Amino acid sequence: MKDNYAVQAGGGIFNNSVGGVTLDHSTVLGNWAIHGTGGGIDNAPGGTVTLLHSTFRQNRPNHCTPLNNIPGCTG
Repeated sequence: MKDNYAVQAGGGIFNNSVGGVTLDHSTVLGNWAIHGTGGGIDNAPGGTVTLLHSTFRQNRPNHCTPLNNIPGCTG
């Protein structure tokens, strides 16, 4: 997933409160949440994100939000 943007949250992925996302051997690169958080992934309360062998690079303003809500993703 590369070079996507959102005006608010979840430049790469916005996962809603009833959703589930699994990324396996994926790269989330260069995504941007212009006026929000979760340049790579924004996971709404109640949503589930599973990361398997995936990397995050150069997402703005951060890789994943809320912090510590997505195991394996920092900052």
